[in-house]
Amino acid sequence: AAIAAALRTEIFLEMNQVLMQAGEQAGADPGDRLLASLRAAIHWALTHPKQHTFRFIRNQQERLIQGQFDYMRDPQADIYIYVFKLMAELRQHYPVRAIADQALVSLVGGVISRAVIDQTAFGEISLAAKVEQVLAVCGAIVFTEPLPQLDDNRT
Repeated sequence: AAIAAALRTEIFLEMNQVLMQAGEQAGADPGDRLLASLRAAIHWALTHPKQHTFRFIRNQQERLIQGQFDYMRDPQADIYIYVFKLMAELRQHYPVRAIADQALVSLVGGVISRAVIDQTAFGEISLAAKVEQVLAVCGAIVFTEPLPQLDDNRT
């Protein structure tokens, strides 16, 4: 169990570094930061399917055993603090669905994980096209209206 926990932490830190760095480089607009972070997370997940799946399964096991996942008590809570702060900013400026932030984050994570598992379902398209298609679905989950930033990137 200790080895699995250490591996989960290592994977989590790598993915989070990619996600947070992309968001920080995207500028001040929360919509741009979210899309950059999601795009980076999706790309990372699609190019690291074994690591992503391992981390996702471990999180699911924890949720099943404990009945919930305590985001703020997770050893890598920094990413969740970043994401939930970003969600609060988004709600001030964008048409975010009236669904709890934890539920939206969970739903988006589920879509990304499904895309990782079912990569062949996309057919013969480039990695970049897969990323943009998954990003469009994630955007449709979070927002009640299409974002202009997504309209330019749909493939």
